[in-house]
Amino acid sequence: MKHLMTLLALVVAVTAEAQTYYFPHNHDENHDGFIGSHDLMSLLSEYGQPSGLMSGVVLPENQFDDFEQFIYDFWNEEIVMDSMYIHFRAEAEHTWFPIGSNESETDTIIYERETMIPWNTNLNLADGSVVWTDPNGIGFWFSRGGSDGGTYRLVLNDNSGDNAYLQSIGFFPSRFVTDDDWHIESGLSEAIWSMDENGWNFGPMLYNNSDVPLTIFECIPYWHFAD
Repeated sequence: MKHLMTLLALVVAVTAEAQTYYFPHNHDENHDGFIGSHDLMSLLSEYGQPSGLMSGVVLPENQFDDFEQFIYDFWNEEIVMDSMYIHFRAEAEHTWFPIGSNESETDTIIYERETMIPWNTNLNLADGSVVWTDPNGIGFWFSRGGSDGGTYRLVLNDNSGDNAYLQSIGFFPSRFVTDDDWHIESGLSEAIWSMDENGWNFGPMLYNNSDVPLTIFECIPYWHFAD
């Protein structure tokens, strides 16, 4: 009984400390919605490694900002993606004409999505383009290449049925929430994408190529350093 209580105390202590390091590791390693023994073993396997967004990463001579460095380290397989938390809300007025009427009506549409996208371990980074999504069709598309291999692209897309309907009535212009590319020599303006202790920040705060504002945007990558 004494040994059992000691083990329970150790588990509580480890769990309490794990809460302090919410970033960058996703403690729900098997994505079952619970922190269980399998997740605990995954956490213990990383004991002693650096923790925190970009903690311990040595930047190259060109001193790119942290968001870009994260993308480059991802493609160089220096970090491993575990999952991605996405939460965004779009809100705007929509004007339309009822069938057979010359009088327009205006509605306020609020569109909100929240999801945790598990990383697809079957993806091959050597292909230069990877896409992973949740069951509803919300996901990320990363690519790199170009004629000289120096072009990078990041797309957050929403291929859900709700988005398709909002496209059909003209509220959204496309399924892309964001669609940005940049060359490694010029980099990406921090006014578009940046990263801090709260995750990734999207500067324009507009649904892609539209006048629909994103009143909430949260994008948090969960990752760990490669072995």
